[in-house]
Amino acid sequence: AAFNAAADIWANILISDIPITIQACWADLGSSSILGYAGGQPLQYNFPEAISNTTVYVGSLANALVGSDLSPDPDMHITYNSSFDWYYGTDGNTPSDQVDLVTVVLHEIAHGLNFSGSMRYSSGNGSWGYDVSYPNIFDVFIQDGSENQLINTTSYSNPSTALGTALTSDNLWFHGTKAMEANGGQPVKIYAPSTWSAGSSYAHLDHTTFNNTANQLMVYSVSSGESVHDPGAVTKGLLQDLGWPTATSSSGISSIVPILMLLLPK
Repeated sequence: AAFNAAADIWANILISDIPITIQACWADLGSSSILGYAGGQPLQYNFPEAISNTTVYVGSLANALVGSDLSPDPDMHITYNSSFDWYYGTDGNTPSDQVDLVTVVLHEIAHGLNFSGSMRYSSGNGSWGYDVSYPNIFDVFIQDGSENQLINTTSYSNPSTALGTALTSDNLWFHGTKAMEANGGQPVKIYAPSTWSAGSSYAHLDHTTFNNTANQLMVYSVSSGESVHDPGAVTKGLLQDLGWPTATSSSGISSIVPILMLLLPK
């Protein structure tokens, strides 16, 4: 019920003629702090509706833009940590010693919808791209405090220590029109702590800025007893900037998107 409740929340926000298929599973992640992780697959590029032929999109977003299913594979894979004490209810009344599953599923689905980019950090060097050296659509909107795009190789060679410094600068910002509108007209601060944290850095809203606000779903952590069942206007705006048609945006796409959860047994 918790999985379906989270899927339904997104299904009533996003618009697409193509169903989104999610493969979810339980696993012992060997960690007392990692609740789960997600990835949007397969990655797509070089299709007419993309902003350029050399920009990479996750499958579900590419499908929504094209209006057809570009791959038979699931659009995202989500793994949840089976060792946590989860609250499976859907009412948001999470006991103080349990973690609200709806909140975490909602969060991980957002990552699978393209709320993350291709930036990486290793031994002081930052880099971006995949097997092809193209940026993700998320990367396109990220700028430093001086409004230089991180994917502008005049400002930041790929790879480079300069890019690594930027990724750990606590000074990265999402410059999308809709996200900024939802943020009082200001760029949206992205989590970029001075020590790179794989899986958390660059892929979340800034914790100090957005925790305990209406936009806290996409900060990197959730506490026991918390429940957040609304993605918030900033995250909705960010996804619109990436290209997602939503129920609050004008679009030629007509259908509220069905989201199919394929939950593998524990």
